[in-house]
This record gives sequence, structure tokens and C-alpha cells, in this order.
Amino acid sequence: MTEKRNPQDTFLRVLVWILFIFCMLVLTRYILFKGGADHFEMYLAKYDSKKMMKQGIKHANFIPLATLRYFYAIRNHYSYIVAKNILGNIIGFIPLGVLLPILFVRLQQAGKTILAVFLISLGFETTQLIFNLGVFDVDDLLLNTAGGAIGYLFYVISKRLMYMDNIPAALR
Repeated sequence: MTEKRNPQDTFLRVLVWILFIFCMLVLTRYILFKGGADHFEMYLAKYDSKKMMKQGIKHANFIPLATLRYFYAIRNHYSYIVAKNILGNIIGFIPLGVLLPILFVRLQQAGKTILAVFLISLGFETTQLIFNLGVFDVDDLLLNTAGGAIGYLFYVISKRLMYMDNIPAALR
């Protein structure tokens, strides 16, 4: 005998999948295609894989905290750029920390969710490195993963709050 799914649960699951896909598209747009369609057309017209890879490696930052130290040094003169970069990297990955454990039962443990967010971020950064569609930066990996961890905390807190609503008032 198969278990019937509640139509409301199915709707919510589809909605979460749509949010996840939308989140991934937004991240792809802002991480890989930040220059817009015109920039990408010019990129494709002059694409040379070996040359692009060399340029990507040449500009990459493989030293942890180097970019963050640089941002700290220039914070007074370029505070908007610094805040936009740091907060953008964190905020952009918060939804993944919430959505992944909802969608995948195996990712309901903190370490697994954070690892999944790290691997997604690594995929974006590696794509930037290989195709020179931005700059590979190990600090972005750290910030993106921190964003995913914050998102996971939101997931845990919201799950506990929903659980609290199911406890009869007399037992609280």
C-alpha cells in the first residue's frame, strides 16, 4: 500500500524546489555573469581556453584571509565596495543553508549542509578560475560557507519554532 501525499505538502515541496532553482540562477548570474549579456558575448568571441585559464590563475587568490585583510585596509576609502563584497558573499548563500536541509533529508545535519554549501561555492569559484569569468578567491569560499552556516542556523531556529507551536500550551 502506498502512502498518499498531502496536496499541501506536495505544493510546498514544489515551491521550495522553485526557490532553490531561483537561488541557484541568481547566484550564477551574479557570480559568473556579473558583466551582463554584452560582456559574455565579447567573452565568447575571444575565448581561448589555455589563455583564459592562465589569466584566471594569475589573478586568483589562494591565500586565506588575504582579500579580507586588503578590504580591512581600504575600508575607510571604499566602505561601500567592501561591504557590498563581503555582505554579498554571505547573504547570497544564506538561502542555500535553509533550502538544502529542507529538500534533502541527508543534509539535515549541520556539517553535511555546510559541506554542501562549500562544494557549491567551490564549483562557482572553480568555474571562475577555469573560464576566467571572475576571480577565484579562497576568501569568497569562506564567506559563502559562512553564509550557508547562517542559513542553516535559520533553518534550525525555524524548525524549533514550528515544533514549539505543536506543543500544547499546558505542556509548555
